[in-house]
Amino acid sequence: MQILLENFGIVYTVAANSWWFILPAFFLYLAAEAHKYSLIAEKIKETKWLLLEIKVPREILKSPEAMERVFAGLHGPYDPPEKFKEYYLEPKIRLWYNFEIAGQAGDIRFYAYVPVKWRNLVEAQMYAQYPDISIAEAKDYTASVPDDIPNADYDMWGMELTLARDMYYPILTYKEFKSLAEPNATKDNIGEALKIDPLSAFAESLAKLHPGEQIWFQLLARPCGKPGQGPNDNWAEKGQELVDKLAGREKPKPKPWYASLVEIIAAFFEEGGELIKEGIKPLSSSGERGLGRLMALPVKEEKKVDLSELIHKTQGEKDVMSAVEEKISKLGYETVARVIYVARRDVFDMATVGSLFGMVKQFNTNHLNAFKPNGDTITKKKDYFWGFVTSETHQNRIKQGLIYSYKKRSLFWDLKPIVPFLPKSPLPALQAALYHFIPNAMEYSRSKPFVLNTEEMATLFHFPGSTVSSPSMPRIQAKASEPPINLPTG
Repeated sequence: MQILLENFGIVYTVAANSWWFILPAFFLYLAAEAHKYSLIAEKIKETKWLLLEIKVPREILKSPEAMERVFAGLHGPYDPPEKFKEYYLEPKIRLWYNFEIAGQAGDIRFYAYVPVKWRNLVEAQMYAQYPDISIAEAKDYTASVPDDIPNADYDMWGMELTLARDMYYPILTYKEFKSLAEPNATKDNIGEALKIDPLSAFAESLAKLHPGEQIWFQLLARPCGKPGQGPNDNWAEKGQELVDKLAGREKPKPKPWYASLVEIIAAFFEEGGELIKEGIKPLSSSGERGLGRLMALPVKEEKKVDLSELIHKTQGEKDVMSAVEEKISKLGYETVARVIYVARRDVFDMATVGSLFGMVKQFNTNHLNAFKPNGDTITKKKDYFWGFVTSETHQNRIKQGLIYSYKKRSLFWDLKPIVPFLPKSPLPALQAALYHFIPNAMEYSRSKPFVLNTEEMATLFHFPGSTVSSPSMPRIQAKASEPPINLPTG
Protein backbone atom coordinates (compact mmCIF):
# COMPACT_ATOMS: atom_id res chain seq x y z
CA MET A 1 0.00 0.00 0.00
CA GLN A 2 2.85 2.34 0.77
CA ILE A 3 4.34 1.82 -2.68
CA LEU A 4 0.96 2.48 -4.28
CA LEU A 5 0.61 5.73 -2.36
CA GLU A 6 4.12 6.73 -3.39
CA ASN A 7 3.21 6.11 -7.05
CA PHE A 8 0.11 8.26 -6.75
CA GLY A 9 2.23 10.91 -5.11
CA ILE A 10 4.67 10.93 -8.01
CA VAL A 11 1.89 11.28 -10.56
CA TYR A 12 0.22 14.03 -8.52
CA THR A 13 3.50 15.89 -8.10
CA VAL A 14 4.19 15.79 -11.85
CA ALA A 15 0.70 17.04 -12.66
CA ALA A 16 0.75 19.75 -9.99
CA ASN A 17 4.09 21.11 -11.15
CA SER A 18 3.33 21.02 -14.91
CA TRP A 19 -0.34 22.02 -15.18
CA TRP A 20 0.69 25.59 -15.91
CA PHE A 21 2.34 24.29 -19.09
CA ILE A 22 -0.01 21.45 -20.11
CA LEU A 23 -3.33 23.30 -19.85
CA PRO A 24 -2.27 26.46 -21.75
CA ALA A 25 -0.72 24.29 -24.47
CA PHE A 26 -3.93 22.28 -24.76
CA PHE A 27 -6.15 25.36 -25.04
CA LEU A 28 -3.69 26.98 -27.44
CA TYR A 29 -4.02 23.95 -29.70
CA LEU A 30 -7.83 24.15 -29.58
CA ALA A 31 -7.73 27.86 -30.38
CA ALA A 32 -5.35 27.30 -33.31
CA GLU A 33 -7.55 24.53 -34.74
CA ALA A 34 -10.72 26.61 -34.32
CA HIS A 35 -9.02 29.56 -36.04
CA LYS A 36 -7.84 27.33 -38.90
CA TYR A 37 -11.29 25.86 -39.51
CA SER A 38 -12.94 29.26 -39.36
CA LEU A 39 -10.54 30.51 -42.07
CA ILE A 40 -11.22 27.43 -44.17
CA ALA A 41 -14.99 27.92 -43.81
CA GLU A 42 -14.68 31.56 -44.85
CA LYS A 43 -12.61 30.67 -47.92
CA ILE A 44 -15.16 28.07 -48.99
CA LYS A 45 -18.00 30.54 -48.56
CA GLU A 46 -16.12 33.02 -50.74
CA THR A 47 -15.58 30.43 -53.48
CA LYS A 48 -17.73 31.02 -56.56
CA TRP A 49 -19.26 28.01 -58.28
CA LEU A 50 -21.07 27.40 -61.56
CA LEU A 51 -23.17 24.63 -63.05
CA LEU A 52 -22.06 23.28 -66.41
CA GLU A 53 -24.29 21.14 -68.61
CA ILE A 54 -22.59 18.64 -70.92
CA LYS A 55 -24.48 17.69 -74.05
CA VAL A 56 -23.25 14.58 -75.79
CA PRO A 57 -23.05 13.99 -79.55
CA ARG A 58 -25.26 11.59 -81.46
CA GLU A 59 -22.63 8.85 -81.36
CA ILE A 60 -19.85 8.26 -78.84
CA LEU A 61 -17.53 5.46 -79.89
CA LYS A 62 -15.28 5.73 -76.85
CA SER A 63 -15.52 3.52 -73.80
CA PRO A 64 -15.65 4.91 -70.24
CA GLU A 65 -11.86 4.69 -70.27
CA ALA A 66 -11.91 8.17 -71.86
CA MET A 67 -13.73 9.51 -68.79
CA GLU A 68 -11.22 7.73 -66.58
CA ARG A 69 -8.51 9.81 -68.21
CA VAL A 70 -10.63 12.92 -67.58
CA PHE A 71 -10.75 12.13 -63.87
CA ALA A 72 -7.00 11.52 -63.86
CA GLY A 73 -6.45 14.96 -65.39
CA LEU A 74 -8.80 16.62 -62.89
CA HIS A 75 -6.83 15.27 -59.95
CA GLY A 76 -4.17 17.95 -60.04
CA PRO A 77 -5.43 21.37 -58.82
CA TYR A 78 -4.84 20.82 -55.10
CA ASP A 79 -1.48 21.97 -53.74
CA PRO A 80 -1.16 20.58 -50.17
CA PRO A 81 0.11 22.86 -47.39
CA GLU A 82 3.67 22.34 -46.22
CA LYS A 83 4.50 25.37 -44.04
CA PHE A 84 3.03 26.64 -40.75
CA LYS A 85 1.67 29.68 -42.55
CA GLU A 86 -0.20 27.47 -45.01
CA TYR A 87 -1.79 25.54 -42.15
CA TYR A 88 -2.88 28.22 -39.67
CA LEU A 89 -2.45 31.73 -41.10
CA GLU A 90 -3.40 31.40 -44.75
CA PRO A 91 -4.67 27.81 -44.94
CA LYS A 92 -4.97 26.16 -48.30
CA ILE A 93 -8.34 24.61 -49.00
CA ARG A 94 -9.06 21.49 -50.97
CA LEU A 95 -12.16 22.03 -53.09
CA TRP A 96 -14.16 19.35 -54.82
CA TYR A 97 -16.15 18.54 -57.94
CA ASN A 98 -19.80 17.60 -58.22
CA PHE A 99 -20.77 15.30 -61.08
CA GLU A 100 -24.50 14.83 -61.54
CA ILE A 101 -26.99 12.95 -63.70
CA ALA A 102 -30.57 14.24 -63.62
CA GLY A 103 -33.72 12.74 -65.05
CA GLN A 104 -36.76 14.97 -65.32
CA ALA A 105 -39.96 13.63 -66.93
CA GLY A 106 -37.89 11.25 -69.06
CA ASP A 107 -35.26 13.84 -70.01
CA ILE A 108 -31.68 12.80 -69.10
CA ARG A 109 -28.95 15.38 -68.63
CA PHE A 110 -25.35 15.48 -67.41
CA TYR A 111 -23.95 18.24 -65.20
CA ALA A 112 -20.73 19.28 -63.47
CA TYR A 113 -20.86 21.76 -60.60
CA VAL A 114 -17.34 23.15 -60.21
CA PRO A 115 -15.49 26.19 -58.83
CA VAL A 116 -15.35 29.03 -61.35
CA LYS A 117 -11.55 29.00 -61.28
CA TRP A 118 -11.54 25.35 -62.37
CA ARG A 119 -13.86 25.84 -65.36
CA ASN A 120 -11.07 25.98 -67.93
CA LEU A 121 -9.47 22.86 -66.46
CA VAL A 122 -12.71 20.89 -66.57
CA GLU A 123 -13.55 21.96 -70.11
CA ALA A 124 -10.03 21.28 -71.36
CA GLN A 125 -9.95 17.76 -69.92
CA MET A 126 -13.40 16.87 -71.24
CA TYR A 127 -12.86 18.33 -74.71
CA ALA A 128 -9.52 16.52 -74.93
CA GLN A 129 -11.28 13.14 -74.64
CA TYR A 130 -14.67 14.08 -76.09
CA PRO A 131 -14.05 16.77 -78.75
CA ASP A 132 -17.65 16.58 -80.06
CA ILE A 133 -19.45 17.39 -76.81
CA SER A 134 -20.91 20.78 -75.95
CA ILE A 135 -20.34 22.42 -72.55
CA ALA A 136 -22.28 25.49 -71.44
CA GLU A 137 -23.31 27.16 -68.21
CA ALA A 138 -26.82 26.13 -67.17
CA LYS A 139 -29.55 27.10 -64.74
CA ASP A 140 -29.87 25.03 -61.60
CA TYR A 141 -32.35 22.25 -62.30
CA THR A 142 -32.93 21.67 -58.57
CA ALA A 143 -34.63 25.07 -58.33
CA SER A 144 -37.78 23.50 -59.77
CA VAL A 145 -38.27 21.67 -56.46
CA PRO A 146 -39.15 23.58 -53.25
CA ASP A 147 -36.80 23.46 -50.27
CA ASP A 148 -39.43 22.54 -47.68
CA ILE A 149 -39.92 18.93 -48.71
CA PRO A 150 -42.05 17.08 -47.75
CA ASN A 151 -45.03 19.39 -48.16
CA ALA A 152 -48.59 19.28 -49.45
CA ASP A 153 -47.46 19.14 -53.10
CA TYR A 154 -44.16 17.22 -53.13
CA ASP A 155 -42.65 14.16 -51.49
CA MET A 156 -39.26 12.53 -51.89
CA TRP A 157 -37.16 9.48 -51.11
CA GLY A 158 -33.40 9.41 -51.00
CA MET A 159 -30.22 8.05 -49.50
CA GLU A 160 -26.48 8.36 -49.48
CA LEU A 161 -24.44 5.32 -50.42
CA THR A 162 -21.62 3.69 -48.55
CA LEU A 163 -19.51 0.59 -49.14
CA ALA A 164 -20.26 -2.83 -47.67
CA ARG A 165 -16.55 -3.61 -47.12
CA ASP A 166 -13.38 -1.60 -46.66
CA MET A 167 -12.87 1.04 -49.35
CA TYR A 168 -9.74 -0.77 -50.60
CA TYR A 169 -11.90 -3.46 -52.23
CA PRO A 170 -13.16 -2.26 -55.66
CA ILE A 171 -16.69 -2.31 -56.98
CA LEU A 172 -17.56 -3.83 -60.35
CA THR A 173 -16.17 -1.47 -63.01
CA TYR A 174 -16.82 -0.90 -66.69
CA LYS A 175 -13.99 -3.24 -67.68
CA GLU A 176 -16.00 -6.19 -66.38
CA PHE A 177 -19.15 -5.35 -68.36
CA LYS A 178 -19.27 -7.38 -71.57
CA SER A 179 -21.91 -8.79 -73.84
CA LEU A 180 -23.43 -12.14 -72.97
CA ALA A 181 -23.90 -12.78 -76.68
CA GLU A 182 -20.17 -13.42 -77.10
CA PRO A 183 -19.09 -16.12 -74.62
CA ASN A 184 -15.45 -15.95 -75.73
CA ALA A 185 -15.22 -12.17 -75.48
CA THR A 186 -12.91 -10.63 -72.93
CA LYS A 187 -12.59 -7.10 -71.62
CA ASP A 188 -9.63 -6.59 -73.98
CA ASN A 189 -10.90 -7.89 -77.34
CA ILE A 190 -14.63 -7.13 -77.21
CA GLY A 191 -15.90 -4.63 -79.75
CA GLU A 192 -17.63 -1.39 -78.83
CA ALA A 193 -20.90 -2.53 -80.38
CA LEU A 194 -21.01 -5.58 -78.11
CA LYS A 195 -20.17 -3.84 -74.85
CA ILE A 196 -22.75 -3.35 -72.13
CA ASP A 197 -22.72 0.20 -70.82
CA PRO A 198 -22.82 0.37 -66.98
CA LEU A 199 -25.28 3.26 -67.20
CA SER A 200 -27.71 1.59 -69.60
CA ALA A 201 -30.09 0.46 -66.83
CA PHE A 202 -29.82 3.86 -65.15
CA ALA A 203 -30.58 5.71 -68.39
CA GLU A 204 -33.54 3.46 -69.13
CA SER A 205 -35.01 4.07 -65.65
CA LEU A 206 -34.67 7.82 -66.07
CA ALA A 207 -36.31 7.63 -69.48
CA LYS A 208 -39.40 6.00 -67.92
CA LEU A 209 -40.13 8.92 -65.58
CA HIS A 210 -43.47 10.67 -65.94
CA PRO A 211 -44.08 14.44 -65.86
CA GLY A 212 -43.64 15.64 -62.29
CA GLU A 213 -41.08 12.92 -61.42
CA GLN A 214 -37.33 13.49 -61.07
CA ILE A 215 -34.32 11.35 -60.16
CA TRP A 216 -31.05 12.99 -59.17
CA PHE A 217 -27.69 11.24 -58.87
CA GLN A 218 -24.76 13.14 -57.39
CA LEU A 219 -21.07 12.36 -56.86
CA LEU A 220 -19.10 14.72 -54.63
CA ALA A 221 -15.46 14.00 -55.45
CA ARG A 222 -12.43 15.51 -53.75
CA PRO A 223 -8.96 14.46 -54.94
CA CYS A 224 -7.04 12.59 -52.28
CA GLY A 225 -3.88 14.38 -51.21
CA LYS A 226 -0.67 13.30 -49.57
CA PRO A 227 -0.96 10.87 -46.64
CA GLY A 228 -1.73 12.69 -43.40
CA GLN A 229 -3.48 15.67 -45.00
CA GLY A 230 -7.02 14.31 -44.65
CA PRO A 231 -8.98 11.43 -43.09
CA ASN A 232 -8.73 9.18 -46.17
CA ASP A 233 -5.53 10.42 -47.78
CA ASN A 234 -3.59 7.36 -46.63
CA TRP A 235 -6.00 4.98 -48.36
CA ALA A 236 -3.38 3.59 -50.74
CA GLU A 237 -1.00 2.77 -47.87
CA LYS A 238 -3.82 1.10 -45.93
CA GLY A 239 -4.75 -0.82 -49.06
CA GLN A 240 -1.18 -2.10 -49.39
CA GLU A 241 -1.33 -3.26 -45.78
CA LEU A 242 -4.46 -5.22 -46.67
CA VAL A 243 -2.67 -6.82 -49.64
CA ASP A 244 0.23 -7.81 -47.37
CA LYS A 245 -2.22 -9.30 -44.88
CA LEU A 246 -4.02 -11.30 -47.56
CA ALA A 247 -0.68 -12.52 -48.91
CA GLY A 248 0.47 -13.64 -45.45
CA ARG A 249 3.26 -11.11 -45.16
CA GLU A 250 1.64 -8.76 -42.67
CA LYS A 251 4.18 -6.43 -41.09
CA PRO A 252 4.09 -5.54 -37.36
CA LYS A 253 2.50 -2.18 -36.77
CA PRO A 254 4.82 0.47 -35.33
CA LYS A 255 4.06 1.58 -31.80
CA PRO A 256 2.48 5.03 -31.44
CA TRP A 257 4.57 7.81 -29.94
CA TYR A 258 2.76 7.59 -26.59
CA ALA A 259 3.26 3.83 -26.13
CA SER A 260 6.38 4.19 -23.97
CA LEU A 261 4.68 6.73 -21.71
CA VAL A 262 1.69 4.41 -21.25
CA GLU A 263 3.98 1.53 -20.34
CA ILE A 264 5.79 3.61 -17.73
CA ILE A 265 2.55 4.78 -16.11
CA ALA A 266 1.12 1.23 -16.24
CA ALA A 267 4.26 -0.07 -14.54
CA PHE A 268 3.78 2.32 -11.63
CA PHE A 269 0.17 1.27 -11.03
CA GLU A 270 0.69 -2.38 -11.87
CA GLU A 271 3.38 -2.75 -9.24
CA GLY A 272 1.15 -1.37 -6.52
CA GLY A 273 -1.81 -3.51 -7.55
CA GLU A 274 0.24 -6.71 -7.55
CA LEU A 275 1.64 -5.94 -4.13
CA ILE A 276 -1.85 -5.54 -2.72
CA LYS A 277 -3.09 -8.80 -4.28
CA GLU A 278 -0.17 -11.16 -3.80
CA GLY A 279 2.37 -9.31 -1.77
CA ILE A 280 5.82 -8.76 -3.03
CA LYS A 281 6.07 -10.77 -6.24
CA PRO A 282 8.10 -10.39 -9.44
CA LEU A 283 6.08 -8.93 -12.29
CA SER A 284 7.98 -10.69 -15.07
CA SER A 285 9.80 -13.90 -15.72
CA SER A 286 13.04 -11.99 -15.44
CA GLY A 287 12.41 -11.24 -11.75
CA GLU A 288 12.10 -7.51 -12.38
CA ARG A 289 9.26 -5.48 -10.83
CA GLY A 290 7.73 -2.15 -11.76
CA LEU A 291 9.86 -0.10 -14.09
CA GLY A 292 12.48 -2.81 -14.12
CA ARG A 293 10.20 -5.04 -16.20
CA LEU A 294 10.28 -2.49 -19.02
CA MET A 295 13.96 -3.18 -19.47
CA ALA A 296 13.28 -6.94 -19.58
CA LEU A 297 10.54 -6.98 -22.23
CA PRO A 298 11.27 -9.59 -24.88
CA VAL A 299 12.11 -8.36 -28.34
CA LYS A 300 9.41 -9.29 -30.86
CA GLU A 301 10.72 -11.21 -33.80
CA GLU A 302 9.41 -10.23 -37.23
CA LYS A 303 7.05 -12.82 -38.64
CA LYS A 304 8.62 -14.80 -41.45
CA VAL A 305 6.71 -15.12 -44.69
CA ASP A 306 5.63 -18.65 -45.53
CA LEU A 307 5.67 -18.82 -49.32
CA SER A 308 3.60 -21.98 -49.24
CA GLU A 309 0.62 -19.94 -47.99
CA LEU A 310 0.58 -17.92 -51.21
CA ILE A 311 1.03 -21.01 -53.36
CA HIS A 312 -1.92 -22.79 -51.78
CA LYS A 313 -4.31 -19.85 -52.05
CA THR A 314 -7.31 -20.36 -54.29
CA GLN A 315 -7.68 -18.52 -57.58
CA GLY A 316 -10.49 -16.45 -56.04
CA GLU A 317 -8.24 -15.30 -53.19
CA LYS A 318 -5.53 -14.37 -55.68
CA ASP A 319 -8.08 -12.45 -57.76
CA VAL A 320 -9.11 -10.44 -54.68
CA MET A 321 -5.50 -9.49 -53.97
CA SER A 322 -4.96 -8.55 -57.59
CA ALA A 323 -8.13 -6.42 -57.63
CA VAL A 324 -7.09 -4.53 -54.48
CA GLU A 325 -3.60 -3.96 -55.88
CA GLU A 326 -5.06 -2.64 -59.13
CA LYS A 327 -7.39 -0.24 -57.30
CA ILE A 328 -4.72 1.32 -55.10
CA SER A 329 -2.40 1.71 -58.10
CA LYS A 330 -4.63 4.49 -59.48
CA LEU A 331 -5.48 7.98 -58.28
CA GLY A 332 -8.27 8.22 -55.74
CA TYR A 333 -11.14 10.57 -54.96
CA GLU A 334 -12.78 10.93 -51.58
CA THR A 335 -16.40 10.50 -52.55
CA VAL A 336 -19.96 10.91 -51.32
CA ALA A 337 -22.72 9.48 -53.51
CA ARG A 338 -26.36 10.58 -53.24
CA VAL A 339 -29.53 9.36 -54.96
CA ILE A 340 -32.83 11.24 -54.68
CA TYR A 341 -36.26 10.56 -56.11
CA VAL A 342 -38.60 13.55 -55.87
CA ALA A 343 -42.06 13.89 -57.36
CA ARG A 344 -45.43 15.54 -57.01
CA ARG A 345 -47.64 13.60 -54.63
CA ASP A 346 -50.16 12.75 -57.34
CA VAL A 347 -47.50 10.85 -59.35
CA PHE A 348 -45.16 9.71 -56.55
CA ASP A 349 -44.51 5.97 -57.00
CA MET A 350 -42.58 3.83 -54.51
CA ALA A 351 -41.96 1.30 -57.29
CA THR A 352 -39.44 3.77 -58.70
CA VAL A 353 -37.51 3.48 -55.44
CA GLY A 354 -37.10 -0.23 -56.12
CA SER A 355 -35.60 0.55 -59.50
CA LEU A 356 -33.01 2.78 -57.79
CA PHE A 357 -31.81 -0.16 -55.72
CA GLY A 358 -31.59 -2.23 -58.89
CA MET A 359 -29.46 0.44 -60.60
CA VAL A 360 -27.04 0.47 -57.67
CA LYS A 361 -26.78 -3.31 -57.28
CA GLN A 362 -25.37 -3.84 -60.77
CA PHE A 363 -22.02 -2.54 -59.45
CA ASN A 364 -21.98 -5.03 -56.55
CA THR A 365 -19.97 -8.23 -56.23
CA ASN A 366 -19.95 -10.86 -53.50
CA HIS A 367 -16.19 -11.36 -53.36
CA LEU A 368 -15.05 -7.73 -53.66
CA ASN A 369 -17.23 -4.76 -52.72
CA ALA A 370 -20.78 -3.51 -52.95
CA PHE A 371 -22.84 -0.38 -52.40
CA LYS A 372 -25.34 -0.25 -49.58
CA PRO A 373 -27.50 2.53 -48.11
CA ASN A 374 -26.02 4.70 -45.42
CA GLY A 375 -28.44 3.98 -42.60
CA ASP A 376 -28.01 7.46 -41.11
CA THR A 377 -29.21 9.21 -44.28
CA ILE A 378 -31.84 6.93 -45.79
CA THR A 379 -35.30 8.47 -45.63
CA LYS A 380 -37.23 5.97 -43.56
CA LYS A 381 -39.31 6.15 -40.41
CA LYS A 382 -37.53 5.58 -37.12
CA ASP A 383 -38.77 2.60 -35.11
CA TYR A 384 -39.07 2.40 -31.34
CA PHE A 385 -39.95 -0.51 -29.08
CA TRP A 386 -39.13 -3.23 -31.61
CA GLY A 387 -41.11 -1.52 -34.39
CA PHE A 388 -44.40 -1.10 -32.54
CA VAL A 389 -43.93 2.69 -32.51
CA THR A 390 -42.70 4.70 -35.51
CA SER A 391 -41.90 8.37 -35.91
CA GLU A 392 -42.21 10.44 -39.08
CA THR A 393 -40.39 13.35 -37.45
CA HIS A 394 -37.03 11.63 -37.92
CA GLN A 395 -37.91 10.74 -41.52
CA ASN A 396 -38.93 14.30 -42.39
CA ARG A 397 -35.76 15.69 -40.82
CA ILE A 398 -33.62 13.37 -42.94
CA LYS A 399 -35.55 14.35 -46.07
CA GLN A 400 -35.01 18.05 -45.41
CA GLY A 401 -31.34 17.52 -44.69
CA LEU A 402 -30.79 15.41 -47.79
CA ILE A 403 -32.47 17.96 -50.07
CA TYR A 404 -30.47 20.73 -48.41
CA SER A 405 -27.18 18.86 -48.86
CA TYR A 406 -27.90 18.03 -52.50
CA LYS A 407 -28.88 21.57 -53.45
CA LYS A 408 -25.88 23.07 -51.65
CA ARG A 409 -23.66 20.44 -53.27
CA SER A 410 -21.32 20.58 -50.35
CA LEU A 411 -20.10 18.47 -47.52
CA PHE A 412 -16.35 18.69 -47.09
CA TRP A 413 -15.33 21.36 -44.59
CA ASP A 414 -18.82 22.84 -44.71
CA LEU A 415 -20.39 23.29 -41.28
CA LYS A 416 -23.95 23.88 -42.43
CA PRO A 417 -25.20 20.93 -44.51
CA ILE A 418 -25.64 18.53 -41.59
CA VAL A 419 -27.45 21.04 -39.36
CA PRO A 420 -30.89 19.99 -40.67
CA PHE A 421 -30.07 16.39 -39.80
CA LEU A 422 -29.59 17.13 -36.11
CA PRO A 423 -32.50 17.20 -33.65
CA LYS A 424 -33.39 20.45 -31.99
CA SER A 425 -30.97 20.91 -29.13
CA PRO A 426 -31.93 22.53 -25.83
CA LEU A 427 -28.44 24.00 -25.76
CA PRO A 428 -27.94 25.73 -29.14
CA ALA A 429 -24.92 27.60 -27.79
CA LEU A 430 -23.19 24.31 -26.96
CA GLN A 431 -24.11 22.89 -30.36
CA ALA A 432 -22.64 25.95 -32.10
CA ALA A 433 -19.46 25.61 -30.04
CA LEU A 434 -19.05 22.01 -31.17
CA TYR A 435 -19.12 23.11 -34.80
CA HIS A 436 -16.40 25.67 -34.16
CA PHE A 437 -14.10 23.42 -32.16
CA ILE A 438 -14.45 20.08 -33.95
CA PRO A 439 -15.99 20.72 -37.38
CA ASN A 440 -13.82 18.08 -38.98
CA ALA A 441 -15.52 15.48 -36.80
CA MET A 442 -19.02 16.91 -37.12
CA GLU A 443 -18.91 16.94 -40.91
CA TYR A 444 -18.75 13.15 -40.96
CA SER A 445 -21.50 12.59 -38.39
CA ARG A 446 -24.00 11.58 -41.08
CA SER A 447 -22.21 11.16 -44.39
CA LYS A 448 -19.65 8.39 -44.73
CA PRO A 449 -17.13 9.36 -47.42
CA PHE A 450 -15.18 6.60 -49.12
CA VAL A 451 -12.46 6.47 -51.76
CA LEU A 452 -13.09 5.52 -55.38
CA ASN A 453 -10.28 5.44 -57.91
CA THR A 454 -10.50 6.95 -61.37
CA GLU A 455 -11.73 3.71 -62.94
CA GLU A 456 -14.61 3.41 -60.46
CA MET A 457 -15.49 7.09 -60.89
CA ALA A 458 -15.64 6.66 -64.66
CA THR A 459 -17.92 3.65 -64.22
CA LEU A 460 -20.46 5.72 -62.28
CA PHE A 461 -20.22 8.90 -64.37
CA HIS A 462 -19.50 8.87 -68.10
CA PHE A 463 -21.24 9.71 -71.34
CA PRO A 464 -23.06 6.63 -72.68
CA GLY A 465 -22.15 5.38 -76.12
CA SER A 466 -24.42 4.40 -78.95
CA THR A 467 -25.33 1.16 -77.14
CA VAL A 468 -27.54 3.28 -74.88
CA SER A 469 -30.30 4.26 -77.25
CA SER A 470 -32.58 6.12 -74.87
CA PRO A 471 -34.73 8.42 -77.07
CA SER A 472 -35.08 11.00 -74.30
CA MET A 473 -31.35 11.67 -73.96
CA PRO A 474 -30.62 15.00 -75.66
CA ARG A 475 -27.78 14.63 -78.14
CA ILE A 476 -26.06 17.03 -80.48
CA GLN A 477 -27.35 16.30 -84.01
CA ALA A 478 -24.63 18.23 -85.87
CA LYS A 479 -20.92 18.43 -85.26
CA ALA A 480 -19.53 21.92 -84.71
CA SER A 481 -16.43 22.85 -86.70
CA GLU A 482 -14.14 25.82 -87.21
CA PRO A 483 -14.78 28.20 -90.16
CA PRO A 484 -12.51 27.85 -93.22
CA ILE A 485 -9.23 29.75 -93.08
CA ASN A 486 -9.87 31.42 -96.47
CA LEU A 487 -13.40 32.57 -95.64
CA PRO A 488 -13.85 36.15 -96.94
CA THR A 489 -14.43 38.70 -94.21
CA GLY A 490 -14.90 41.82 -96.31
